[in-house]
Amino acid sequence: MNKATTRIAIAAVLVMIAGSSSAQTDLYSTVTNLWWEGPKTNILAIAEERLAANTNDIVGIILKTEYDISFSPATVLSN
Repeated sequence: MNKATTRIAIAAVLVMIAGSSSAQTDLYSTVTNLWWEGPKTNILAIAEERLAANTNDIVGIILKTEYDISFSPATVLSN
């Protein structure tokens, strides 16, 4: 995945989780820091935790999808 597509996807996730509550701000900060500087498996853990609580959680779905696309070996992906 190229940088522009990744940035757009991250921006979409961040727009969805941005808000006035500190929990949303903390999630925004956590995901942003992990994506650029931290262990990427923690992003997957956040996504799976959110999806375990609600299988329709859009933030969890997008985070998991972005993780899978960005960090899966190319041999697992198909057209």
